[in-house]
Parts: sequence; structure tokens; C-alpha cells
Amino acid sequence: MNDCVSIFDIPHIVSSIGTHLDRRDLAACSLVSKAFCGLFKPILWRELVLERSSSLPSIDSIEPHLKESVIRNCQWTRSLIIRANGHDHSRSLITAHCNQLKDLNVHLKADWDDISAADLITNNKDLRKLTFHTYAHPTGADLRLLAKALSASTALSILRLEFRWRPRHGWLQHILQNLPRTLTKISLHWRRLYKLDQFEKPFPMQDWPEIYPILEIADMSFDSEDRDELVLREFLKRCPSLKSLTYPTMAEEQIRSLIPLLAATNLPHLETLYLGKFKKTNEAQWQDLVMSMKGRIKHFATSSEFYSPLTNIIPILTQNWSDTLQSLRFLCFSHIFNHDVQLILTTCSQLRHFDCMWTLNQHRAESADTDVKPKDWVCLDLEELHLMFADGRSVLADDRLMMAQETQTAEQIRYAYKQLGRLTKLHTLALGWRSTQAFSESRNLDLTLEGGMDQMDKLKELRNLDINFIPRVNISQPEVEWIVKNWPALATITGLGYRYRLSSGGEVEPEYMKWLRKERPRLNFH
Repeated sequence: MNDCVSIFDIPHIVSSIGTHLDRRDLAACSLVSKAFCGLFKPILWRELVLERSSSLPSIDSIEPHLKESVIRNCQWTRSLIIRANGHDHSRSLITAHCNQLKDLNVHLKADWDDISAADLITNNKDLRKLTFHTYAHPTGADLRLLAKALSASTALSILRLEFRWRPRHGWLQHILQNLPRTLTKISLHWRRLYKLDQFEKPFPMQDWPEIYPILEIADMSFDSEDRDELVLREFLKRCPSLKSLTYPTMAEEQIRSLIPLLAATNLPHLETLYLGKFKKTNEAQWQDLVMSMKGRIKHFATSSEFYSPLTNIIPILTQNWSDTLQSLRFLCFSHIFNHDVQLILTTCSQLRHFDCMWTLNQHRAESADTDVKPKDWVCLDLEELHLMFADGRSVLADDRLMMAQETQTAEQIRYAYKQLGRLTKLHTLALGWRSTQAFSESRNLDLTLEGGMDQMDKLKELRNLDINFIPRVNISQPEVEWIVKNWPALATITGLGYRYRLSSGGEVEPEYMKWLRKERPRLNFH
């Protein structure tokens, strides 16, 4: 269908037909349009967009006097995108005639009444996927109509609800209680911008369905409140097939009950767990959570608030999940340290993806790690690695100490390059450099052949290199020649292409960049 549209702009053709007819003969225009739509029924409006700016066929691009005939022939439409900005007669026509939808995407930018989403959901019994996003502030009546429509759905598999404003208290329970039992994935997103009043009155807990038998993915990416905790507990208890859970970011006073809640909830098939930010952590509670999910978790992501290190949690994770963990991500401003990173890389043998690029390390003295003997990394199947180096050198040290720090740092870099060179399946590598000292001049990751870069010559499958988070890259002609020779699959370098534009007014490009562009013309720079 997309190929046909790129060659034949269907709305433009329909509009052109009307232009060449007598504009006073609207009946003839309607007949021609109807016949044209009938001719292309199998492919014409499989995807329909109610927005002029979209690249997909758009109803708004058709002249007004042809819209109605086109819409009345859109019973073949399977995917509908609506971005409503105001009342329009065509929207009511779509609600009436689009009754075979499989995918519905609604974005409300103004009033909730711009489009009757509840009616669209009710009229399309075979709807499989629903995305509903609104900037409006819905009333309790609006939410009840939406929940009622959802409960009547018999085929809905994927549901995403996104609100700019946090819905009224009680809505979370009301919507979760009315979910169709056919769901396999649910995503709830909203922003908590102000204090809201009660939804009306709490709903009785006995109104919950017995189970949601095939729900596998639950993404609860919202700022939770105390009163939501019991609702989430009741919901999770009824999801025996859940495989992936994104748990909401909670306020500080709720952290004490979050981890025990997950540890006490029986989720036998859970493989993916993403947790929100933590301000306080309890090692014993983490131990209970990790032990309750031992041998199951394959993908894990979390982060901590500023000044709340995760260093006490890392050993618990590596001791219990090292044989199953395939993906590990520490999100923005998580506090882990060099020895934590080394512990993960030398313990978790099944890792495929590891991201610690956004970690902060300035609250630990690097001397604490000097007595630890380096070990070989065991995660030889790594495919994607985002690694932040922590530099403990200080300009405030005396000459003798500074020389020792320089020697130690050079050894650490060569050790890291040696271990990276053993990751022969790596296709994405991101390297960063951050000083751990508050009063320190900007240091560099020595990305040179003399610094040990040549030890990574076995990364034949490397396709993406990201050095954007290295303050200054000391790269020259020998390094780029080495890259061309040893990384034949490299397709993208991020963090190198923009650097030459920052000097000499953006007009002078280093000679090694010109040579690299000539030798590898398809290499992308960002």
C-alpha cells in the first residue's frame, strides 16, 4: 500500500478529478470519487490519517466537497490516525463509517469532545491496537465512557493511554478493573502536574476480574501516589502470564513498600523489570526481591536519585542474576562506581546489552580500587556496550602523586582496550569520559594507537561507534587508517563529525576527515 501511495498520491488524484469537472456539478464529482474509491478498495484507505501534515494519505488534503464521498467508502480502512484540533463534520462521518478498524491512534489537542473515541472503540469490535493521547483534562463521565468501551472490547490486544494531566483519583482502579481479558500489552503514561480531587468514590475491590490470562507486558510509566499502591497490587496479582513490568516512579515515602510489594507478588514468568528512581534503598528488601526472582530476570533497568548510590545493590544482583541477566541498564544519574562496573563485566556471562553511560562517580576515591587485581571480562557475547570511564586524576595532587595517577590511568585504559578487543560480537560501542574530581582540568580518553586502541582489532562486526561523551578526542591520520583497515563493518561514528565544525568558523576540516570521507564514502558522521 505504501508503495502505491508513493507513486500515486491518492488524495491528490481524487482532488484533481474534482478540479477538472464542472465544480457546480457536485453530484458528478461525488460519483466519480465514489467510483474511484470503489476501484481501489483493496488498497486505497487501509491507512487513513486525519491530519494534513502527515505523509500518509490524509482526508484533510481532499477538497471539502469530496470528503464525504471518500469517507463513506472507507469501510476498508484498517488503520486510523486522528489528530483532532476542533470540531469537524468529517469526524462524525468517520465514527459512523469506519467500523472495520484494527489499529486506532487518537491524539486530542483541544477538547475531549473533538472526537468520540468511546464510540469509535465500541463500533470496531475487531480493534486490536489502541493508542489514546490527550492534552485535555477529562471529566469523570468521559473516563467512565472510555472504560465502558474498553470493557466491551472483545479483541483488543495492545492498549496505550497517555495523559498530559494526571487523571483524577480512582481512575487508575476504574480503568484497570475494566480492561478486556484479551490484552497482551498495556502502557499507562501521565504527568503529575498538580493536585487533583477525588474521582468520586473508591470502587469496591471485589469488582476486579478474576485474572487477565494473557497479559504479558505492563508499562506503568507514571508518577504514582500512596493510594495507587493497593490498586497496583491487586492488578499484579491477577496477571499470571506477565513477562515484562515497568513500575512507576514513586515518591520518597513509598520506596519502603515498593520492593516488598514486588517481592511478595507472585509473577512466575517475569523476565523484564524496569524500576523507577530510588532515593533510599534497603539492602535486606533488595535481597528479598532479587532472591524471589532468581533464575528468571533477563532484562533489568533502574536508576537512583542524586546522592543515592546503588553500590550496595550491585553485589546482590550479580550473585543471584548473573546466569540469566542479558540486558542491564542504569538510567540517568545512577550512582555506580568503577569497581561495580568491573564486578558486572567479570560476573554476568550472559550479558548482551550493558549501559552505564549516564552514571556518576564523583563521590568515591579511585584509590579504593587500586588494590583490586584486574580480571578478564566474561560477557564475551556482548552486542551493545555503553561504557563511561571515571577519571580520578586531580590537578591538586603533587608531582609525585600526579605521575603515579597518570601511570595508573594509562594502565586502566590499556586494560579496558584489551577486554574490549575480546568482545568479537560487539556491534555498538559507546565510550565516555568523566572526571571524578570537582576541581580538575578536563582529561581525555586516550583514543590512540599508542594508548592501546590497536588491541581492538578483532571487532570485525562493529557497526556503530559513539565517542560523543569524550570531551576531546586525540585522533589523527594513523587512527583513521587503522579504523578503515580493522573495522570493515563500521557504518556510523557519532561525536566525530561535528567536532571540526567547532573550529575555524566551521570552514576548515582536518585532513584525516577528508581522507576518511574519501576512503569510506558511505560512513555516516554525527
